[in-house]
Amino acid sequence: MVISIPSSFFLYAAASAANIASFICGIAFGWTSPEIPQLKNETTTPLDSIISASEEGWIGAFLPLAAAVGPVGAGILADSIGRKWTILIGNVPFLLAFILNVVANSVYFFYISRFLCGLGVGIIFTVLPMYIGEISDDGSRGVLGSLMQLFCVIGLLFSYALGPFLSIKIFNAILIIPPAMFLIPFSVFIPDSPYFLLQKKRMSDAVQALMKFRGRELSFAQKEVEVINTQLEEDLKSKGTFKLIFRSPGLRKALTISLTLIGAQQLSGITVVLFYAQSIFSDSGVPIAPEVCTIIVGIVQVLASAVTPLLVDRCGKRLLLMV
Repeated sequence: MVISIPSSFFLYAAASAANIASFICGIAFGWTSPEIPQLKNETTTPLDSIISASEEGWIGAFLPLAAAVGPVGAGILADSIGRKWTILIGNVPFLLAFILNVVANSVYFFYISRFLCGLGVGIIFTVLPMYIGEISDDGSRGVLGSLMQLFCVIGLLFSYALGPFLSIKIFNAILIIPPAMFLIPFSVFIPDSPYFLLQKKRMSDAVQALMKFRGRELSFAQKEVEVINTQLEEDLKSKGTFKLIFRSPGLRKALTISLTLIGAQQLSGITVVLFYAQSIFSDSGVPIAPEVCTIIVGIVQVLASAVTPLLVDRCGKRLLLMV
């Protein structure tokens, strides 16, 4: 019996492979929740003494601080070496960070580690949505775009589920595996964005990439290349600038809505809750073990994010945002 593989199989496989980077970001987000309590415990800390409240705060703060720096160079890299290779570069800080955690004998190792994770998050969260959007077709863009959140919270749950039950060294040794395994398959088997390839006048590579992503014949890929080329030419003619965002009422409204949504999310305190979930449950005196409570939080996030790809194209993004 011959098994028929859907034409979109490679596209979904490529998007899933790329989102392993988001999974690693989720691991970094959830890392502090199980590791901070161990660093504050004399029997589990790998350091000479337990960390202070100030040191605990800095371990949590370095990731978001560095994440604000990561996007600065990410856009430049994405347009010069490509979305694919920028994502791969964004993966390297995580690999170095987890290695540092294994050999750490001073709190400064964890400071540097968290800063590196923040750089990686800043790069990945800037370029990964760009890459996914450019390889997707109109019918799959909504579903594939929502995979980033799903993979991120799966990574968060991974930290919540394993971290409390393993020593810091063993847990971080395991964390080296995802970024190390991500490097070779993604660099070898997954093409770069057709949009980037056409920007660099690599017509043949763009056609080959589209044939893979669409699972269609040469003529189909060539037609889509023509459409993309037309879009790129129109973009060059429009000569959009940063000032245009504030001059155009439509763009100004879109920017305001986007900043309001992101600002509301961050000001809700969700980052602090995710970073210190286990400590929060421990201090609250709940009858259930803090580790279990944290895992439940992770499971709920995964379930909510898993439903999103199924609903995003049916219900619309606006309705889901309101919910």
